[in-house]
Amino acid sequence: MAKALKQVDSTVPAELLSEMAADAGHGQEGITGQDLAIPFLKILQQMSPELAKRDGKYIEGATEGMIMNSVTGQLWEADEGVTVIPCGFKFKTNEWLPERKGLVNSYSRTDTLPEFERDDTGTSITKADGNILQDTAEHYVLVVYPDGGCEQALISMARTQLKHSRKWNTMIKQKILQTKDGPKSPPSYGYMYTLKTTGESKDDNHWEGWTIADAGMVTDSNLYQGAKAFANSISQNEVLVKHTEEVM
Repeated sequence: MAKALKQVDSTVPAELLSEMAADAGHGQEGITGQDLAIPFLKILQQMSPELAKRDGKYIEGATEGMIMNSVTGQLWEADEGVTVIPCGFKFKTNEWLPERKGLVNSYSRTDTLPEFERDDTGTSITKADGNILQDTAEHYVLVVYPDGGCEQALISMARTQLKHSRKWNTMIKQKILQTKDGPKSPPSYGYMYTLKTTGESKDDNHWEGWTIADAGMVTDSNLYQGAKAFANSISQNEVLVKHTEEVM
């Protein structure tokens, strides 16, 4: 999941590049999905620990509404946003311990959920354990950098962000690719999108939400192949996700 360069470094001798290509993957044999941490792209909210100077997770220069990479700590301004390529989508219902003290289980749409009831706020609470059930949309993306590099990441949308997930999925599904054989539905990773954030509110509650805009087709072959490979890994369940209470 390290940043991948669009072009080969021209300062590296051709002979060395050839030898590196022949040795592709050597030294990584013991690294599995369980040894990797796919970064989350999350919106910094008013109460995010990254904004509190006395918190160990504090990031200097971070402000409410910024987008943050949970692994590297990289920040994007709210009104500039980040460009991504959608490579996969999964809908889950996550079961959390009370006060989000840890993830208990994760259920797909075909799984049977534990019995639950809704409290006064509409939150689903399991009858047996008092755990929280939360619908969560997972968008797997390639982050595209200005220099042509890319990086794998996950955007997790829950609660008030689910409406933005539905809008994004609708944008993806409505794409039509005109070919010599007629119109076809293109792969999700054939297009790029710019994600920014904006303030939202309801009653006395205020938070930062996603805004999503079309950023055009993927025109770089290397970038397209990287997105396709990531999409294949997702569909084969080779990408391990470790949810924590801080990235939702």
